[in-house]
Amino acid sequence: AETVITDKSHCSMEATVKENEIEIYLLTDDLTVVREKAVSRERQEQYGLYVEKTPGRTSGGSMRVRETIAYQQSDAEPEVSYEFTLKIRDSETGVQDEMNLPADRDAMQQFKLVADSSLVKMRYNVPAGLVKYEGAVFEVDVFEHTQTEPWVKVDLELPEDGHVDGYDLMEAITVIFPTFKDS
Repeated sequence: AETVITDKSHCSMEATVKENEIEIYLLTDDLTVVREKAVSRERQEQYGLYVEKTPGRTSGGSMRVRETIAYQQSDAEPEVSYEFTLKIRDSETGVQDEMNLPADRDAMQQFKLVADSSLVKMRYNVPAGLVKYEGAVFEVDVFEHTQTEPWVKVDLELPEDGHVDGYDLMEAITVIFPTFKDS
């Protein structure tokens, strides 16, 4: 799926980039290598609201407010940030616009009152080791809510025209999840 990200929080002008995002779900509770290779980790708590497309509304989408606690590699105090995200998918093209704006704890507490979903996860940012995309990072999300099975979600964001061969992707995944077997 193609994603357009509009981020006004880090610059004075609107910055929009298109990305391809690959999502992989793995059934595993072995995070040993992920924790060893992670260049950073962050705890994310978020509250979301989905808005359906209706005859009176030209698009559907989702919005969320997220608290991120970023832990440093050293003993430094973790950094806390808040962000409001609005995602709208164009039903004709499939392109998703994503806008991120600064928020605060009060905004999150208010948004929590109307949210229809919540999520708490630990995210490990692990170098993907893909020769073609030096610097690419796997975002490994480990959910804190009770699950029947230990699922983790792995995201890989690539440039708009980016493509990774399935074999190369699975090879990179097995480096950080050595017990994973593609069935």
